[in-house]
Amino acid sequence: MKLPSLSIVTQTYNEAPIIRTTLQQLVEVGQAVTDDLEVVVVASEASSDGTNDILANWSVRDPRIRTVVQPREIAGYGQAFKLGIYAASKEYVFQTDADGQFDYLDLARAVSCLGGHDYVHFNRAHRKDGWERHLIGRCFYHLIRLSVSAPAVDFDAAFKLFRRSILDHFRLNCRSGVLVPEFVIKAHLVGARIFVGETEHRARLGGEAAWEVKRWWLPVTLPNGRIVLQNLSDLLVLRREIAAFRRTLRARPLADRVPGDTAH
Repeated sequence: MKLPSLSIVTQTYNEAPIIRTTLQQLVEVGQAVTDDLEVVVVASEASSDGTNDILANWSVRDPRIRTVVQPREIAGYGQAFKLGIYAASKEYVFQTDADGQFDYLDLARAVSCLGGHDYVHFNRAHRKDGWERHLIGRCFYHLIRLSVSAPAVDFDAAFKLFRRSILDHFRLNCRSGVLVPEFVIKAHLVGARIFVGETEHRARLGGEAAWEVKRWWLPVTLPNGRIVLQNLSDLLVLRREIAAFRRTLRARPLADRVPGDTAH
């Protein structure tokens, strides 16, 4: 089963040691599921280890690789996610991370789940994160669910395959990592038929997590206080956004929802 066209979207931050392997794997799995492929890589302007030079050289050799620069002034995972998916130009979008946390070969399985669905969302099975990251993730999940009515999915799982046309039905306005749940919730509200499955999670192979603060004199990893505050502030924005979006949807004609046709 092949897709008519596909954009693979990922984002990078100081991932020079593994980015060549990641790009090669993404191209290979993309070629296996479509004959019309592009790979959109969001390159953080804040990267300092040569990742962006590698991306620039690779994109010259392979026109399927396209880079989008993430300026320093709009740093963060949520903004990288937004830049990447909106830069995608193909009929389907596969969004994932570039740091080796997922088996990209599972893309073929995600494609097989598309029949009758507009969006395939794989949660992380058997998470290999440290207990600190796992605890923070659970708190983030429950705060989202307390703030708004939302699908019971692993919002941060970077294994999302969806119709690009879903993005035509709403705007994304959060600024922090809360923007990712905003996308999932709004896709659900506009009627996108979501298939929820699982993919095995792996320990990070490379790259840096901007939210982590490591002190040599502490036995644990601390969250970046500035990022935590941004996310907490954005929860209020999300609550207002979803409430306003629900009101807008009630005024829309039913025809202005995600099409109900099948993928193939």
